[in-house]
Amino acid sequence: MRPVRLTISAFGPYAGTQRLDFTDLKGRSFFLIHGPTGSGKTTILDAVCFALYGDTSGSARDTKSIRSDHADLRTATEVEFDFSVGRTVYRIRRSPEQERPKKRGDGITVKPAEAELWELRNESGPRLAAAGWSDVTKKIEAVLGFKSSQFRQVVLLPQGDFRKLLTANSSERQEIMQVLFKTELYRHIEESLKVKAAGLKKTFEELERERLWIQGEAGIASALELEEQLKGNAAALAAVKEQLDSLAQQLKQAQQAVADGMLVQAKLAERDNAAKDLEQYTAKAVLVEEKRAELAKAQKALALADTEDMLNQLVQEIAALEAAAVQNNRQLELAQNKLAAAERQLAMEAGREAERETAAREVLQLNQLSAKVTALEEAHQAVAAARTAAGRAAGAKAELETGVSEIRAAVQQKNENYKSLLEHSAQAAGYKASVDELSRTAVKRQGLAQMQEQFAAAAKQLADGELALKQMDKAYLAARERLAALQRSWSRGQAALMAAQLTPGQACPVCGALEHPQPATNAVPVPDEQAIKAQQTIVEGLERERENLRALFGRQQSECSALSSRMKDLEQELGTEARGPADGLQAKLQTVQAAYAQAAAAGRQAEATARELVRLTENEHSLATGLEQADQAWRQADDALKRAEAILQERLAAIPEQFQQPAVLRQAQAEAEERQRRLKQSLEAAQQQAQEAARQLTKAQTGCEHASSNLNDRRHREREVQLAFVSRLQEAGFQDREDYRSAKKPPDYLSRLAERIKFFDDGLIAAKERLQRAQAAAAGLSQPDLAALEQAAAALQLNHTALVGEQIRLAALTAQQEQWLAKLNSLNSRIETAVKRFGVLGRLAEVANGGNEYKLTFQRFVLGALLDDVAIAANERLKMMSRGRYQLQRTMDRARKNAAGGLDLEVFDHYTGSARGVGTLSGGETFLASLSLALGLADVVQSYAGGIHLDTILVDEGFGTLDPEALDFAIRALLDLQQGGRLVGIISHVPELKERIDARLEVCATRHGSTACFRVG
Repeated sequence: MRPVRLTISAFGPYAGTQRLDFTDLKGRSFFLIHGPTGSGKTTILDAVCFALYGDTSGSARDTKSIRSDHADLRTATEVEFDFSVGRTVYRIRRSPEQERPKKRGDGITVKPAEAELWELRNESGPRLAAAGWSDVTKKIEAVLGFKSSQFRQVVLLPQGDFRKLLTANSSERQEIMQVLFKTELYRHIEESLKVKAAGLKKTFEELERERLWIQGEAGIASALELEEQLKGNAAALAAVKEQLDSLAQQLKQAQQAVADGMLVQAKLAERDNAAKDLEQYTAKAVLVEEKRAELAKAQKALALADTEDMLNQLVQEIAALEAAAVQNNRQLELAQNKLAAAERQLAMEAGREAERETAAREVLQLNQLSAKVTALEEAHQAVAAARTAAGRAAGAKAELETGVSEIRAAVQQKNENYKSLLEHSAQAAGYKASVDELSRTAVKRQGLAQMQEQFAAAAKQLADGELALKQMDKAYLAARERLAALQRSWSRGQAALMAAQLTPGQACPVCGALEHPQPATNAVPVPDEQAIKAQQTIVEGLERERENLRALFGRQQSECSALSSRMKDLEQELGTEARGPADGLQAKLQTVQAAYAQAAAAGRQAEATARELVRLTENEHSLATGLEQADQAWRQADDALKRAEAILQERLAAIPEQFQQPAVLRQAQAEAEERQRRLKQSLEAAQQQAQEAARQLTKAQTGCEHASSNLNDRRHREREVQLAFVSRLQEAGFQDREDYRSAKKPPDYLSRLAERIKFFDDGLIAAKERLQRAQAAAAGLSQPDLAALEQAAAALQLNHTALVGEQIRLAALTAQQEQWLAKLNSLNSRIETAVKRFGVLGRLAEVANGGNEYKLTFQRFVLGALLDDVAIAANERLKMMSRGRYQLQRTMDRARKNAAGGLDLEVFDHYTGSARGVGTLSGGETFLASLSLALGLADVVQSYAGGIHLDTILVDEGFGTLDPEALDFAIRALLDLQQGGRLVGIISHVPELKERIDARLEVCATRHGSTACFRVG
């Protein structure tokens, strides 16, 4: 990276816009940044760092306090930086979040942070490479190859900060170098080897546990013993199968004989049952015939139900018509009375014609006054509006007079506050540095506390997992023992069943012996085959759960180990703070943060107060102008009020006093119109009532005539139906109506009775046919001896069941032994492979992760080699600057036995012939060693990282600690950098440097802000 042009605005002590063109150096590669203390020399480096990364070159300055206190409120804080990387030129522009005056109106608005990166191309013009604060920073890191912290270690060396590389411990130096040299690959190799070795070890342990568990479950000491047991059980299983085949044939024949006997017995029983069934049907025949006669008579009565229903309906209609005739006569009389009353009311309303004419004339006169009253109301409103306007104008005038007085007092108060706030805000920078340092320590301490809590929780989970695994092992062994007990009980039960069928002098179905001196017995219940299978399922389920718990326990062990390792690393970084109380550190941080917040708030309040003073001054001028305008407006409003009052008096004289109020006039109009409306409605209502009464009378007369005619028709029809019903009763065979009523039955009863008679008839036919079939099937058959046949079959079944049980036991045992043998052979092969692999990979992982005399990891070993190259490059300059006395070298010694080593530096003193720590160097010697190390690091980084261009180095202070001869050597070393084409800039107050370096960036401080310019020659 090589600077081309830097433009800063309202930044630090630079109140206005300051442009620095590095082409003004006229080809010179070594320049001095010179000026009085506090003038803004370091601010130029801050501006470069802010433009590239959005932060400053020093930890004691933050981006929130970079705005110039001298700058005008209308000048925005911004940095624009043109630089080249190789042949490509870039332009970056950044502005922080800041308060700006509103473009329209008064007040302040917050402008968000902005950043842009452009690639300047001669042939095609600028191209936007990135936009947005974080995106631009990421793009810069990709272009330069550095993060901000590495940039301040290699290119821009801030005041005092570049000594950190020399005095850092091994861990801190590793953090810096692993980023600069991109050695993450070697750390990944360490982790990969560690994970693979741990995986192999875990696999071996799991395989060994599984092998021992299988041997314990099988009750053997080796796979060879299991093979011998398997051969013996297979031979016994084959013999049992042969006996079982012969016995199965005998059992089949006995079972067939039992089935044939049961069939004969069933046929004989069917013949007897069919005869009994027919006898029952014959006994019920008489009762069924009686019900059949009842059904016939009820069906005849059902045929007459329609005529009876018609007769009943006519009787009901005649009663209803008689009641309606009485009601119609009453309505006719009422209609005649209403008509007479309506005619009298109509005659009375016709006589009020004179009242209706008087009401119409009154409504017309009041309507003519309505327009005049409306104009009078408008005049009243105009007077009120003019009076209100005059009052507002007078109030505005008084308010402006008060505002002018108040704003002048506020300006005086704001000036006093502004001076006080400036004094308080000057302390913010010191507080910020303390906050940053304490914050980093507090974050690490908090992380350690959280990690300790995680470790405690993980350890508890590990203990719980171990307890759960032990409980599962216990449950599994108990379930296995229960399964074995069930299998033994089942075998003893089968033997006892077979022994119970033995007869003295007859051969045993198992061994063939004729004598049975000690037959088997069983005093406990015999389990069935389902219980054994259910217990087998339980054992298999517990076995799977146990394996899952073992896998979980292994993962918990790995997690605890990883947490413990990370805790130790963090405790080493914190040192004594790791053991101190976190509350005390937090309280100290909060105290400093509060002080910083107050100082920063004072700075912001000072800026706000300055803006408020400007605003108040502008408001004072605006209020004075407004006061003049308000006085003129008040005079105009008073004239308008007088004119409106004159018009009002003129219109009052044209209207009678009782009707001048619009509400009174409207009420009078409403009352007159209401009287007119009531008179008209009364006449219309009387006419309508007379018409309606006449219509109702006609309707009542018609209703009476129609009802009388209907009543006569229904009486005649009732007599005809009565004669027809009596005739049909006699034809159906009923003596009278009482005989007819007793024969009537409900239709659902008749339906059920018919169904029951039909069911009886069908059952009688079926019983006769069943008896015939049963007699034919049982012809020539005799009763068999079924008990003897079943006893013979049961004896054979007991023998068969005993052999089947033995076969199941032997088959299950051989299958289980085959599975155990296959698993053992597979496990032995896998264990042998794992042991061979772990022998190589385990040792390699141990060495790569620091398992050696120097606690040196693979990545640290590579970084050590790179640090050797850095020391060689640094010693080329340090030997010259120290006149051959000092030489930097890497040491393998460690401050603590448990600390990581390999990246510590010491200085070899050729005057004494011994090596000592870099912390023993004096201030000037430390500066020379740090400068040499920084330059050496820059050389080696550029040589290893081909994509990184280190064309510039900027050094801030430190030369004042050197004697003249050491200063001369240091300057020579920096001048040598020009031979490689590098641009070298240094900041110093040493007067001799101003005389020796003819290219200078002069910084001048004034009461209104600083300025800077290049001077050559």
